[in-house]
Amino acid sequence: MKNIILILTIIATLSCKAQSPIISMVDYENDDDIELTENCYLKDVENKLLPFVGTWQWTNGTNTFTVVIERLEMVFEPHTNTYSDYLIGKYKYVENGIEIINNLSNNINATNMWTGADVPISNAGYDSDTESRLLFIDYIKQKRCNVKFELTEYLTDLNGNISATKAQWNLYDKERTVINGENQTPVGFSVPTDVELIKQ
Repeated sequence: MKNIILILTIIATLSCKAQSPIISMVDYENDDDIELTENCYLKDVENKLLPFVGTWQWTNGTNTFTVVIERLEMVFEPHTNTYSDYLIGKYKYVENGIEIINNLSNNINATNMWTGADVPISNAGYDSDTESRLLFIDYIKQKRCNVKFELTEYLTDLNGNISATKAQWNLYDKERTVINGENQTPVGFSVPTDVELIKQ
């Protein structure tokens, strides 16, 4: 009897998830009439996020900047009660042979992203086939920044799928805080701001 109840519970759970509408991220970005409903899934149906996924690196002498980007699928967003696919990332910076920061070991997954995971780089949504606007946390400077991550060297196959080998990393301040005429936002960044990354 317990086995039958367990099987029925699993079937009911799967049925509920299956009934949730799946909405293409590309369609949502390009159609203002699409509205997200509770439990809908904003999905990377066309795999537009995949060209950004991988290990990317810039090296200049004894300086090395490494960015690892992954795609998380079906992340539940508690503030909207919806699901989304995300690009998330981690980074490591070595300057003059000395490790400045390294969060590559951070454990980030679809379950813990909104419940305590430390997420250094993230983006939900589709910007374009060759560009992603990322939120970046500079832990040393203690500020949130924006990154324009643009694929600059890539091949496109007959099905329109992109295979990238190089990308441009442009980091800039997200916002600036001024109190009594004085800038409160830390000046500068603890990692490179404008470099070409090569896919490893």
